[in-house]
Amino acid sequence: MQHLKYNRLLCKLRGYDLEEIEAPLRTRIAWFRENISERRRLAGTVAAEHLTAILADDLLRHKDHFKGSDENIAKIWKWHAVEETEHKAVAFDVHVAVGGTIQERRHALLLTTFYIHKDILTIVCLMLKQDGKLWNLREWFNGFVFLFIKPGVFRRILFSWLAFLRKDFHPWKKDNRHLIEEWETESFPQY
Repeated sequence: MQHLKYNRLLCKLRGYDLEEIEAPLRTRIAWFRENISERRRLAGTVAAEHLTAILADDLLRHKDHFKGSDENIAKIWKWHAVEETEHKAVAFDVHVAVGGTIQERRHALLLTTFYIHKDILTIVCLMLKQDGKLWNLREWFNGFVFLFIKPGVFRRILFSWLAFLRKDFHPWKKDNRHLIEEWETESFPQY
């Protein structure tokens, strides 16, 4: 619900068409429900949870994500990163418990990574087009620098992404509960 509220508000404030943004994703999800087994869909959830967990870890670990951003926006994203961290192993453990295989999870990671990047690029193009900046090379250059150079979010998460492919991988092998505790101390100093 919070994702939906956030997306609706952002689109309303910026003039973006939320339906146009979300329609391809809804179509893909419907296709997967019809054509892919429950266990393989669960493997997709495991992969998506891994991606959100490693991005959340980066957000909590590095304080450069929201430099110059609105404090309230930073707070909600930090809360969301904590929430993603807290449950990062749930889908993984369920997939293992129902007999899911490492091959299913690896395949799902590759597909999920592809589709997330494809979706992000599509959404960025829609937003830049709406903002009249689709062909602004400086905007694209700045985005590239942010993702790969400074702060280099994708560069920083590469080894965590690769760790998923290891035979002995488990989300809590990278124990980052101290980041949750740091957030709690920072957000609720009275407790």
